[in-house]
Amino acid sequence: MKSITFHAQERLSERGISPNKVFETIETGKMFYRQGMLFYVNKDNRLIVVTSNDLKEGESSTVITAYCRNNAMKYVKLKDKRLYKNNHLN
Repeated sequence: MKSITFHAQERLSERGISPNKVFETIETGKMFYRQGMLFYVNKDNRLIVVTSNDLKEGESSTVITAYCRNNAMKYVKLKDKRLYKNNHLN
């Protein structure tokens, strides 16, 4: 079972997204690896769930946030694969 951070609990509540919908998206949605995190898009192509990338055996990922967006899969695919910090040029 995945855990949900306090931040994610607050955002889910604010955005009217049920934890059941989040877990359903993780189980049945399409997964993308971007910026060191896992992004899951539900089958309706509207819900994005972001989890940590805990790949150690026996550990589960932590839900960081979730949000709705039209054409979610396109939005996630356009994200850079790596996360650049503001000071990456220094």
